[in-house]
Amino acid sequence: MNQDEVLGLIESLRSQLVMLAQHKSLIDPEVIKLSQRLDSYLTLYHIIMSNLVS
Repeated sequence: MNQDEVLGLIESLRSQLVMLAQHKSLIDPEVIKLSQRLDSYLTLYHIIMSNLVS
């Protein structure tokens, strides 16, 4: 997966999370799961970018 693909996934998940969080509690399991997925992709993006700089 390249950095552009990861950025696309991050943006998509961020948009989904914003929409979902407007209608549900932040402690809702669905919101938490989506937030964790977003965090995973942010970590992956950080790793990819770190490898490009190294």
